[in-house]
Amino acid sequence: MKKLITLLLALGLCLCSCGEKEKETDKNDSQSKAESSVQSESTDETTESADESTEEDSTSAEESTDGESSEEDRPNVGDLEDITPYIKLGAWKGINIAKKVEVTEELKTQILNENYLAKYATQEETDAPAKEGDTVIMDYKGYLVDTNEAFEGGEAKDAELLLGSGKFVDGFESGIIGHSKGESFDIYLTFPKDYHEELANKEVRFAITLKKITQTVYPTPDEKILKELKFDSVDALNAAVQKEAEETVYTENLTNVWAAVLKEAEVLAYPEELHKDHVDYFIDYYEGMHKYYATYYGMEYADYLQAAFKMTEEEFKADLEKNAKEYADGALKEELTAYAVADAAFNREVSDEEYDAFVEKYAADNDMTIKDITTKYTRDEIIENILWDKVMVYLYDNAVFGAQTE
Repeated sequence: MKKLITLLLALGLCLCSCGEKEKETDKNDSQSKAESSVQSESTDETTESADESTEEDSTSAEESTDGESSEEDRPNVGDLEDITPYIKLGAWKGINIAKKVEVTEELKTQILNENYLAKYATQEETDAPAKEGDTVIMDYKGYLVDTNEAFEGGEAKDAELLLGSGKFVDGFESGIIGHSKGESFDIYLTFPKDYHEELANKEVRFAITLKKITQTVYPTPDEKILKELKFDSVDALNAAVQKEAEETVYTENLTNVWAAVLKEAEVLAYPEELHKDHVDYFIDYYEGMHKYYATYYGMEYADYLQAAFKMTEEEFKADLEKNAKEYADGALKEELTAYAVADAAFNREVSDEEYDAFVEKYAADNDMTIKDITTKYTRDEIIENILWDKVMVYLYDNAVFGAQTE
């Protein structure tokens, strides 16, 4: 069972700075080479290259092979009765957030289109300037600004890109927005300092020619679409969209509240055993994941690391250890802060009524029985989730939006 705050973690389990998008070894055409130099860095996309059945057969880093949670025997901040030697809260109750995010018509339209009508949408070519959400076909070639020499992997013909997808390095997609079909233009940007060695922190120029722009056209829901979406009426569909929009802005506002509380909190010291556990967990998780991918691609681990990251095993492990420490620092600060709030706000108390209500809701939301949950998770694990939930609700309910903190 993951903590409810998982989606709000500022750091999370992101791969280390070596996390350049993994290149598929069976693609050698010019576009894939070019994309390797301009695509943004993401390790999550690697999972898309393996089919779902293979993924399901692999053992998760978060679960043991017998299905029991591997978290059960790990040390936890909740095991510490006194956390005052480790964390000092700043402003937390009634913390000020400058602006509250509200539900807008634009947000509701986005949710309607993306979550309900996407499969009914059509693509239509347009002569209008490119905007986010459009798909463009283009030629591009990249040059180093200081030498004006083309760099390897920076060229593609008839490349297709959905603007706003985030697949390309920051500045590339936004630089296309506003240009029209038939235009040739340059985009100047600087690669991130943690990009792969040849281009890290380099200023580059991309010469781009837009050859085609298509826009996504979403239909007005008719009776057939409503039936397929299992809604009795447009009003029922709109009500579902409204609910999702409210949940979206709640999550965004809560994220802002939690980030503000974290910013004000000060770590005095890290519990050594817990810090080491977090570091080891991070390293084991990502080493295991990439060894799995190496096996999936039929490669030796060292060859896989060289192809994916241009790193030796020693270099990869060193970078992984560095980022594991950063992950541990961030994760422990969140956990310590949450428990400090729980201590201050309600003394970590969880009533039997709160416990039962949480288990019932979790069972309903996850299509499980109460027995399934209480068998799979210990009472302490369930209470930990309840505490996180209570902390977030407490902080949100007591936050002050748009006024100064007293």
